Amino acid sequence: RLGHCSRVRVRVRSLTARATAMASMALRCVAAIAARPVYRAPAAVPAWSPAAVAAARVGALRPDAGAVRHASKKAGGSTKNGRDSAGRRLGVKRFGGHAVRAGNILVRQRGTKLHAGDNVGVGKDHTLFALQDGIVTFTFRRDVKRQVVSVLPPEAAGGAAAAPA
Repeated sequence: RLGHCSRVRVRVRSLTARATAMASMALRCVAAIAARPVYRAPAAVPAWSPAAVAAARVGALRPDAGAVRHASKKAGGSTKNGRDSAGRRLGVKRFGGHAVRAGNILVRQRGTKLHAGDNVGVGKDHTLFALQDGIVTFTFRRDVKRQVVSVLPPEAAGGAAAAPA
């Protein structure tokens, strides 16, 4: 058998030789352990050092700053709220009486809250836009109960409006 220590390995043949080897091995192990460097705690930090001043400040603000605090409640699941999207910038872009050019967007909307009248086109997202230059008018058609946006040509509107934007 092999008797061993962290430093020494010995092959033993007889019982007395084994006892002798074990004793010498134990002495070598004790000597090896005694020869190890001794752990020394770090020197105390001077009271005027920045680290000591900061620690004193934290201790003054929170007396339990050095205490270990354990969780007092089981972890909860994540919340299902907390998401939002940016506004879509919907609404009327050119009001009644404004002069517009062909292609100008008059209203951005979801669905047809306002309906297209004369010289007004409808985009695939229900955006109303001018088909020709003119003056914007908003009217309410009582027969179908709808609010209608139209663009009248400048000469039909009386020519009193400002130049197209």
